[in-house]
Amino acid sequence: MSLAKKAFKGGSWYAVFTFISQGFSWLATFWVARLLNPDDYGLMALATILAGYASWFSELGLGAAIIQRESCSKGELSSVFWFTTGVGLLLGILCFPIAVFSAWFFHEPRLVPLTEAVGIIFLFNGIQIVHGNLLRRELRFKRLGLIRMIAVFISCGYMLSAAYFGAGVWALLGGQILRALVSSFMFYISAKWRPVWHFDIREISSYIRYGVKVAIGRTLFYITDNSDKFIVGKLLGSLAVGYYSFALQLSQLPTEKITVMINQISFPLFYRLQDSKAEVAEHYLKIIKMIALLVLPLFVGGFLVAKQLVLIVLGEKWMPIVPLFKYLCLAQIMTSLSAINNIVHNALGNPELSLYFNGYCAIFMTGSFFVAARYFGLNALIFPWVITYIILCAAWICYTLSKLHIDFFTYLKNVSNIFISIAIMAFSVYVFKGYSQGLPIFKEGDVLSLILTIMVGGMVYIGSIAILDRRYLSFVLSLIGSKKGF
Repeated sequence: MSLAKKAFKGGSWYAVFTFISQGFSWLATFWVARLLNPDDYGLMALATILAGYASWFSELGLGAAIIQRESCSKGELSSVFWFTTGVGLLLGILCFPIAVFSAWFFHEPRLVPLTEAVGIIFLFNGIQIVHGNLLRRELRFKRLGLIRMIAVFISCGYMLSAAYFGAGVWALLGGQILRALVSSFMFYISAKWRPVWHFDIREISSYIRYGVKVAIGRTLFYITDNSDKFIVGKLLGSLAVGYYSFALQLSQLPTEKITVMINQISFPLFYRLQDSKAEVAEHYLKIIKMIALLVLPLFVGGFLVAKQLVLIVLGEKWMPIVPLFKYLCLAQIMTSLSAINNIVHNALGNPELSLYFNGYCAIFMTGSFFVAARYFGLNALIFPWVITYIILCAAWICYTLSKLHIDFFTYLKNVSNIFISIAIMAFSVYVFKGYSQGLPIFKEGDVLSLILTIMVGGMVYIGSIAILDRRYLSFVLSLIGSKKGF
């Protein structure tokens, strides 16, 4: 079996488990949001801004280094395990002074116990790095998907019950802690490898040399990904952070649940194919088309039905997020199409390229967020996303295409049928919404109206794909229906 088929076979199982778990996660997210207040989400965002960075940096890119290396000795892996566990423990302890600083900086004393509790996650993250990435290196995506599904079910079950009984923001944080605990335990028992009492810093120096570039790139990405919440929290307060962070979270659902899943499968595949740039380019185009097919209609659909969706699913108290949510959905299109670029460059042994891109994003996006929040208010935060970010991502895509020797028109042709189908879908939804508003059985905020609108959009999109690109749709359906996977 070829590497690509092996990856896609495991990936199909991973996709099944992911869709099941994330379907449950979406329902739990919506229900928890109805039980909690926007301020709870604001506190959660502020509690994890500074401490969350430590969690990202603690991995030091060593997981990517494990996957990227041709071979790893048991001694080397043990040294990496004890190193990451020790770093996780150290950062967990550092959460105590970070908690005091966060409370002072944001003028919010409720952050102290929350930020201190975040430290528990660091230890679990440090423990699972080696075992989790060994499973990815071996392309055991079926096992990874099962672990993810179990962890999501347990953590979401806790969040639902805790929110129902009035735990507030602790329902959100407790769910994250429980998910990290369950994942760490299951990674440990699933991986064949076990650490021994051995540590030699010299054995992990080469891992760190590679991983530190990835870690710096992730640091810059983290700055971009959280500078908006940091600035909003400082200038506008926890309630504004709650509205903004939840609007962003909702808009990122397809990215986090589908695009990230595809990228996790892609990294070890691209690494194994790194000696053949032609094969990398071929699979790059296939993955881009798959991402576009699955997530782009969700983003455009979110833009089209944002007001109805928020009112029906979340309730009146969340209506202020509608303008933010609509345009953040459009910005996520570029996120999904450009996210694979980091994976490609890292797998090909050039993590410094991702570092440069994330550096530009950190500089220009942070500046844009500050100007928008400082001078124009909360809703103006859409402009950094729909202007600055789209320009940066477009440049990043073009650069990656040049490195892979892919003509830009080939790239456009690869996804042209999908974009045409989405345009037809959007037009059909606008026509249907305009027509249905004149009928007495449809009212704004009516569940039936939302369901029928989604059904119309979905059927038109699938029908358009069937007409314009029947061969590709048949290929996708064969993957879904095949017991052997991709």
